[in-house]
Parts: sequence; structure tokens; C-alpha cells
Amino acid sequence: MTKKARFLLGSTFITGLLIIAFVIGYVSFTINTLVETAFSITVDGGNLNLAFAGENKIVLNKHYGEDTKLFTVTGNTNSDLPLGYSLVLVIDQNAFSDNIVSYALASFNTSENGETIPSIIEKQAINSQADRYLLGSGFFIDSENAIHTYMLSVSIDSKLISNNSLKAHLEIIEDNKVG
Repeated sequence: MTKKARFLLGSTFITGLLIIAFVIGYVSFTINTLVETAFSITVDGGNLNLAFAGENKIVLNKHYGEDTKLFTVTGNTNSDLPLGYSLVLVIDQNAFSDNIVSYALASFNTSENGETIPSIIEKQAINSQADRYLLGSGFFIDSENAIHTYMLSVSIDSKLISNNSLKAHLEIIEDNKVG
């Protein structure tokens, strides 16, 4: 092997190691910074944890805007029976008119375990009352720290709005009817 070929092979190997180290460091940093606020429920078949990047509150008080929440549901169960859950968007206060605010949900089966809540691609309108919106149900099967990742977007759909506001949060509840 020539000096040039050895140098090229060595450089490629070192570059590959640096890339791998960077990716591992980035993934580790991302996972450690994601969990700031968490909620847990223990059920007969295991436990479920709901964790947020940031806080579990959604606030809109602009003339036109969007609040996006990244969060995960982690499931732990040692059973072949489904460990089901449902997610609920709880509107605590809404001073906007009907159909001015809407939501959408993106779902990712990060651990490829069970089923996530289906993505809600078409925006769903929120009425002007304090209310609860079932986002859907998902489940885990025989899992240890299996993760479903979600991104919820709540947005104001009109530029002709005065100084109104919306306050909301998410809840996780046991759902033993899924699976």
C-alpha cells in the first residue's frame, strides 16, 4: 500500500470516528435536554410517562402566531397486553372566536413499539369555550422505555385578531380499550 493510500485510509477512519462521536454526543444532548417537565401514571400493566421539551402549557396571545410543543410518551410494561393511553388537549381559557384557533399533531413511533396516536394533518378548529379535545389513543406492548414522540401545533388562523389569548395544556389518561 502506498503512503498516499495509507494516509487517505487513515484520514477517512479518523473522520468517521469524529462523525460517530459527534452524532452520539448530539443524540445524548438532545435526549437529556428534552425532559424538562414530566408526568407519570401507574396502571395495572405498567407505567406511562409524559415528558415535554419545556413546560406543559400552551399560550397564544399574539395577533397571529403558533405555539408548538414537542413531547414524548414513554411506556414500560412486561405484558403482552396493550398498555394503552389517550392524550387530551385541555383548553383552560380561549378568548378567541370559534374557528380562529386550530391544532394539528405529528406522530412518530420512535421505538417502533405498539402504535402511536395517528397524526392529525388537517388542522382541527377549536371553539371559543374552555373545552377538552381528545387527540387520540396509542399503546405499547411488552416494552421497556419505549417512546412515542409527538409534536402538537396550536395556531391562530387569522391576521384580523385583536388582543385575545388562549391558554391550554395536555393530559395523559389510561386507555385500556386500545390495542
